[in-house]
Amino acid sequence: MRPINRIEFKWPHCPAGYDIIDTKGSKHVDPPEYFLTLAPKNKRVKKTDWLAINPDLFRAFAKIEETPEGARNFANRFGLLLPFEYSDPPEMGLPLYEWFALRRDFEQLINSKRDPSVFDRPTIPQHIKDIRGLKLFDVEMSPLDRVNRFLLDDVTIQIEKAPETGRMQLVVRPGSLLAAMALQVGVWLGEPTEYIRQCLVCGEGFQFGPGTGRRSTAMYCNRQCENQATYQRTKAKKKALGE
Repeated sequence: MRPINRIEFKWPHCPAGYDIIDTKGSKHVDPPEYFLTLAPKNKRVKKTDWLAINPDLFRAFAKIEETPEGARNFANRFGLLLPFEYSDPPEMGLPLYEWFALRRDFEQLINSKRDPSVFDRPTIPQHIKDIRGLKLFDVEMSPLDRVNRFLLDDVTIQIEKAPETGRMQLVVRPGSLLAAMALQVGVWLGEPTEYIRQCLVCGEGFQFGPGTGRRSTAMYCNRQCENQATYQRTKAKKKALGE
Protein backbone atom coordinates (compact mmCIF):
# COMPACT_ATOMS: atom_id res chain seq x y z
CA MET A 1 0.00 0.00 0.00
CA ARG A 2 1.29 3.46 -0.90
CA PRO A 3 0.53 5.85 2.01
CA ILE A 4 1.00 8.95 -0.17
CA ASN A 5 -0.06 9.19 -3.81
CA ARG A 6 1.12 12.70 -4.53
CA ILE A 7 3.15 15.44 -2.88
CA GLU A 8 2.45 18.89 -4.29
CA PHE A 9 4.95 21.58 -3.39
CA LYS A 10 6.26 24.73 -5.03
CA TRP A 11 8.20 27.17 -2.90
CA PRO A 12 8.96 30.82 -3.73
CA HIS A 13 12.49 32.13 -3.64
CA CYS A 14 13.86 35.51 -4.68
CA PRO A 15 16.25 35.22 -7.65
CA ALA A 16 17.84 38.53 -6.64
CA GLY A 17 18.89 36.98 -3.33
CA TYR A 18 18.44 37.87 0.31
CA ASP A 19 19.78 40.56 2.62
CA ILE A 20 21.04 40.00 6.15
CA ILE A 21 18.93 42.32 8.30
CA ASP A 22 19.99 43.74 11.64
CA THR A 23 17.07 43.93 14.06
CA LYS A 24 16.61 45.84 17.28
CA GLY A 25 16.91 42.58 19.18
CA SER A 26 20.47 42.03 17.97
CA LYS A 27 21.69 44.97 20.09
CA HIS A 28 20.65 43.26 23.29
CA VAL A 29 22.24 39.84 22.86
CA ASP A 30 25.75 38.50 22.76
CA PRO A 31 26.73 37.36 20.18
CA PRO A 32 24.47 39.77 18.20
CA GLU A 33 24.37 37.67 15.00
CA TYR A 34 21.84 35.30 16.57
CA PHE A 35 19.13 37.94 16.26
CA LEU A 36 19.92 38.81 12.66
CA THR A 37 17.37 37.72 10.06
CA LEU A 38 17.04 37.39 6.28
CA ALA A 39 14.74 39.26 3.91
CA PRO A 40 14.26 39.16 0.10
CA LYS A 41 15.93 41.93 -1.89
CA ASN A 42 12.76 42.62 -3.92
CA LYS A 43 9.21 41.41 -4.61
CA ARG A 44 10.06 39.20 -7.59
CA VAL A 45 9.88 35.49 -6.79
CA LYS A 46 10.21 32.21 -8.65
CA LYS A 47 8.41 29.06 -7.48
CA THR A 48 10.22 25.72 -7.63
CA ASP A 49 9.38 22.18 -6.54
CA TRP A 50 12.54 21.57 -4.54
CA LEU A 51 11.34 18.18 -3.27
CA ALA A 52 11.25 16.79 -6.80
CA ILE A 53 14.49 18.41 -7.90
CA ASN A 54 16.60 17.92 -4.80
CA PRO A 55 16.07 14.66 -2.86
CA ASP A 56 18.83 15.72 -0.46
CA LEU A 57 17.39 19.13 0.43
CA PHE A 58 17.14 18.23 4.11
CA ARG A 59 20.79 17.19 4.08
CA ALA A 60 21.81 20.50 2.48
CA PHE A 61 20.05 22.35 5.30
CA ALA A 62 21.68 20.16 7.97
CA LYS A 63 25.11 21.10 6.56
CA ILE A 64 24.80 24.91 6.49
CA GLU A 65 27.42 26.88 8.38
CA GLU A 66 26.10 28.47 11.55
CA THR A 67 26.92 31.97 10.32
CA PRO A 68 24.80 34.70 8.70
CA GLU A 69 26.51 33.95 5.37
CA GLY A 70 25.83 30.24 5.73
CA ALA A 71 22.11 30.87 6.22
CA ARG A 72 22.02 33.39 3.36
CA ASN A 73 23.78 30.99 0.98
CA PHE A 74 21.06 28.41 1.64
CA ALA A 75 18.28 31.00 1.21
CA ASN A 76 19.80 32.26 -2.04
CA ARG A 77 19.48 28.74 -3.46
CA PHE A 78 16.18 27.55 -1.98
CA GLY A 79 14.38 30.44 -0.30
CA LEU A 80 13.46 31.16 3.33
CA LEU A 81 12.36 28.45 5.74
CA LEU A 82 8.92 29.95 6.43
CA PRO A 83 6.49 32.12 4.40
CA PHE A 84 7.69 35.72 4.24
CA GLU A 85 6.26 38.76 2.44
CA TYR A 86 8.51 41.45 1.00
CA SER A 87 8.18 44.82 2.73
CA ASP A 88 10.11 48.08 2.91
CA PRO A 89 11.48 48.40 5.54
CA PRO A 90 11.79 44.61 6.04
CA GLU A 91 9.77 42.95 8.79
CA MET A 92 11.30 40.69 11.40
CA GLY A 93 11.62 37.20 9.94
CA LEU A 94 12.82 33.97 11.50
CA PRO A 95 15.90 34.88 13.58
CA LEU A 96 19.12 33.07 12.79
CA TYR A 97 19.23 31.36 16.18
CA GLU A 98 16.13 29.43 15.03
CA TRP A 99 17.87 28.54 11.75
CA PHE A 100 20.86 27.17 13.64
CA ALA A 101 18.81 25.26 16.23
CA LEU A 102 16.72 23.65 13.48
CA ARG A 103 19.84 22.81 11.49
CA ARG A 104 21.08 20.81 14.46
CA ASP A 105 17.70 19.09 14.78
CA PHE A 106 17.83 17.90 11.17
CA GLU A 107 21.43 16.79 11.59
CA GLN A 108 20.46 14.72 14.61
CA LEU A 109 17.50 13.13 12.82
CA ILE A 110 19.79 12.16 9.93
CA ASN A 111 22.33 10.63 12.29
CA SER A 112 19.59 8.73 14.14
CA LYS A 113 19.05 6.43 11.14
CA ARG A 114 22.37 4.75 11.87
CA ASP A 115 22.66 5.49 15.57
CA PRO A 116 19.37 5.92 17.52
CA SER A 117 21.32 6.86 20.65
CA VAL A 118 21.91 10.36 19.26
CA PHE A 119 18.45 11.28 20.53
CA ASP A 120 19.94 11.29 24.03
CA ARG A 121 22.27 14.12 23.08
CA PRO A 122 21.22 17.80 23.28
CA THR A 123 21.11 19.73 20.00
CA ILE A 124 20.82 23.28 21.33
CA PRO A 125 24.16 24.14 22.93
CA GLN A 126 24.26 25.87 26.28
CA HIS A 127 25.87 28.99 24.83
CA ILE A 128 22.70 29.58 22.76
CA LYS A 129 20.40 28.91 25.73
CA ASP A 130 22.42 31.37 27.82
CA ILE A 131 22.25 34.28 25.36
CA ARG A 132 21.22 37.38 27.28
CA GLY A 133 17.71 38.41 26.27
CA LEU A 134 17.07 35.26 24.26
CA LYS A 135 13.75 33.55 24.99
CA LEU A 136 13.26 30.32 23.05
CA PHE A 137 9.96 28.72 23.97
CA ASP A 138 11.01 25.28 22.75
CA VAL A 139 14.58 24.79 23.92
CA GLU A 140 13.58 21.84 26.07
CA MET A 141 11.72 20.06 23.26
CA SER A 142 13.36 17.10 21.55
CA PRO A 143 14.61 17.50 17.97
CA LEU A 144 11.85 15.15 16.81
CA ASP A 145 9.16 17.24 18.54
CA ARG A 146 10.47 20.48 17.09
CA VAL A 147 10.56 19.08 13.55
CA ASN A 148 7.14 17.42 13.98
CA ARG A 149 5.73 20.81 14.95
CA PHE A 150 6.07 21.95 11.35
CA LEU A 151 4.42 18.77 10.04
CA LEU A 152 1.47 19.36 12.38
CA ASP A 153 1.13 23.08 11.62
CA ASP A 154 2.16 23.44 7.97
CA VAL A 155 1.09 20.28 6.11
CA THR A 156 -2.39 19.65 4.66
CA ILE A 157 -3.66 16.23 3.55
CA GLN A 158 -6.69 15.79 1.31
CA ILE A 159 -8.40 13.13 -0.77
CA GLU A 160 -8.80 14.47 -4.32
CA LYS A 161 -9.55 13.26 -7.82
CA ALA A 162 -6.40 12.86 -9.92
CA PRO A 163 -6.70 15.05 -13.04
CA GLU A 164 -4.75 12.53 -15.13
CA THR A 165 -6.74 9.38 -14.28
CA GLY A 166 -9.91 10.55 -12.53
CA ARG A 167 -9.17 8.19 -9.65
CA MET A 168 -9.18 9.31 -6.03
CA GLN A 169 -5.79 9.90 -4.43
CA LEU A 170 -4.21 11.17 -1.23
CA VAL A 171 -2.49 14.53 -1.80
CA VAL A 172 -0.03 16.06 0.68
CA ARG A 173 0.86 19.76 0.48
CA PRO A 174 3.63 21.19 2.69
CA GLY A 175 3.02 24.87 3.46
CA SER A 176 6.62 25.86 4.12
CA LEU A 177 10.14 24.85 3.17
CA LEU A 178 10.66 23.60 6.72
CA ALA A 179 7.54 21.42 6.53
CA ALA A 180 8.66 20.08 3.14
CA MET A 181 12.07 19.13 4.53
CA ALA A 182 10.43 17.58 7.62
CA LEU A 183 8.24 15.47 5.32
CA GLN A 184 11.27 14.59 3.21
CA VAL A 185 13.38 13.46 6.16
CA GLY A 186 10.43 11.55 7.63
CA VAL A 187 9.93 9.55 4.42
CA TRP A 188 13.69 9.00 4.18
CA LEU A 189 13.91 7.71 7.76
CA GLY A 190 11.20 5.15 7.05
CA GLU A 191 12.94 3.73 3.98
CA PRO A 192 15.63 1.01 4.09
CA THR A 193 17.67 2.96 1.55
CA GLU A 194 19.18 6.41 1.91
CA TYR A 195 18.22 7.38 -1.62
CA ILE A 196 14.64 8.41 -2.35
CA ARG A 197 13.25 10.98 -4.79
CA GLN A 198 9.85 12.30 -5.90
CA CYS A 199 8.71 11.58 -9.47
CA LEU A 200 8.48 14.77 -11.55
CA VAL A 201 5.27 13.55 -13.25
CA CYS A 202 3.08 11.73 -10.72
CA GLY A 203 4.70 12.90 -7.50
CA GLU A 204 5.22 9.39 -6.15
CA GLY A 205 8.34 8.75 -4.11
CA PHE A 206 10.77 6.18 -5.51
CA GLN A 207 14.15 4.73 -4.61
CA PHE A 208 17.18 5.18 -6.82
CA GLY A 209 20.83 4.25 -6.84
CA PRO A 210 22.65 0.95 -6.29
CA GLY A 211 20.43 -2.12 -6.06
CA THR A 212 17.23 -0.37 -7.24
CA GLY A 213 17.57 -0.65 -11.03
CA ARG A 214 17.41 3.14 -11.34
CA ARG A 215 20.30 5.47 -12.05
CA SER A 216 21.21 8.22 -9.58
CA THR A 217 20.01 10.74 -12.19
CA ALA A 218 16.53 9.14 -12.57
CA MET A 219 13.71 11.67 -12.32
CA TYR A 220 10.71 9.39 -13.01
CA CYS A 221 9.35 6.43 -11.08
CA ASN A 222 8.58 4.30 -14.15
CA ARG A 223 8.69 4.22 -17.96
CA GLN A 224 5.09 5.45 -18.24
CA CYS A 225 5.88 8.67 -16.39
CA GLU A 226 9.07 9.10 -18.40
CA ASN A 227 7.10 8.75 -21.65
CA GLN A 228 4.50 11.20 -20.37
CA ALA A 229 7.22 13.76 -19.63
CA THR A 230 8.70 13.28 -23.10
CA TYR A 231 5.25 13.78 -24.67
CA GLN A 232 4.65 16.98 -22.68
CA ARG A 233 8.06 18.39 -23.68
CA THR A 234 7.42 17.61 -27.35
CA LYS A 235 3.96 19.15 -27.15
CA ALA A 236 5.32 22.32 -25.53
CA LYS A 237 8.08 22.59 -28.14
CA LYS A 238 5.61 22.29 -31.03
CA LYS A 239 3.37 24.89 -29.45
CA ALA A 240 6.30 27.29 -29.07
CA LEU A 241 7.17 26.79 -32.76
CA GLY A 242 3.56 27.35 -33.78
CA GLU A 243 3.10 23.89 -35.23
